Amino acid sequence: MILMGKNEKTKIVLSGLALASPIGNDIPAFFNAIRNTKTATAKITCMDSEKFSASVAAEVLKEKWNEELTDRDDRKNLFLNYTLEKLLNDRKRELEKYIPESRHLFLGTGIDFVNIPELLERFTLSGNEYFDFIPYYRNTYDIAKNAASKYLILGSFTVNVATCIASAQAIGIGYLFLKENPDNIAIVGGFDSMLNYPQYLGFQRLGPFSNWSGEPDKACRPFDKNRSGMILGEGAAVYTMQEARSADPENILAEVKGYASSMDGYLITDPEPSGSYLARAALRAIKYAGLSPSDIDCVHLHGTGTLKNDEAEANAMKLIFSEKFSEIPVFSLKGHIGHAIGACSALEVGAVIYSIKNQCVPITANFQKPDEKVPLNVIKGDEKNMRIQNVLKLNANIGGQNSALVIGKYEP
Repeated sequence: MILMGKNEKTKIVLSGLALASPIGNDIPAFFNAIRNTKTATAKITCMDSEKFSASVAAEVLKEKWNEELTDRDDRKNLFLNYTLEKLLNDRKRELEKYIPESRHLFLGTGIDFVNIPELLERFTLSGNEYFDFIPYYRNTYDIAKNAASKYLILGSFTVNVATCIASAQAIGIGYLFLKENPDNIAIVGGFDSMLNYPQYLGFQRLGPFSNWSGEPDKACRPFDKNRSGMILGEGAAVYTMQEARSADPENILAEVKGYASSMDGYLITDPEPSGSYLARAALRAIKYAGLSPSDIDCVHLHGTGTLKNDEAEANAMKLIFSEKFSEIPVFSLKGHIGHAIGACSALEVGAVIYSIKNQCVPITANFQKPDEKVPLNVIKGDEKNMRIQNVLKLNANIGGQNSALVIGKYEP
């Protein structure tokens, strides 16, 4: 369990956001897509997916990128560079308040990229196999390190590769660090794309892909009785994070109030069915925030649209909120953008900010028919307008790691 002592004197806020997502590459477009329940799952265009069981994904679409990128490029590298450049240009004045050694970078992502087609075409052993391999290998640590160097972020530097909770961990680590070092600034978030042959094949072998045969934009169906599996997404979201008194008030998006993680070590393919370890992380994060479960207004769930994940999260909700678990409004962004793996938490925190800014719980895309095994208060029809002070954000990964963030409306 990751949990550190709380410094009561500081409030840590998110004071800037830049993103590249399947539903928009700026905040207004992203928010409008959530409001209008826009889904981005469609036939894959960035690679030939005909031999896979799922040929649908949620791609980040931008004309210039599509012209430049081939199936031999590491897409997540481009997403990270785009979002960091935008964020740090937008917040240049804020960043310059801090010396380079007081700037920190905490990111989450997935696994490294290997250009398999070119490797197979050109790879020849010269007696030193490692150096033969280097030209076809893209190390995620080096990608992030180069970005840190470019923007003179010379403080601490971490890249988490904990798949589906990687960027939640990055945000949590940044939060805990700033609690103890409030005169610093952190750039936190995540970047990822599994839309390449070796990584897509890995998911094919694991078996979570949706077998949906209807319209592609309805393929990912979190919490729905007719859900049939996961659809991959991709993208990046990065935030500036700092102590509230150091931030420009007009730029503050939300306050990060609590964080915890847990590890159940259950299976590489399935979530731990009781939800007890996910609930443990949630309850620790709520306690760390100085709150109780009754202070949580809504929950943004992991919500993959797989049969087992959604049931496990419903069980976790019972353990967190007891008999009131089915009353708490819940939401999943994955019906809109698919599962962005190492970037999913960071992008989904953007949806949490949407809820706080607009005082509402959005509609979960493609949720139509409730499932008696997942008796949650999933919003359909119209957004639920309500007072939202505190949101619980949950994520879980294959292999058993769980994360919980408590994010709230900032009040000086």
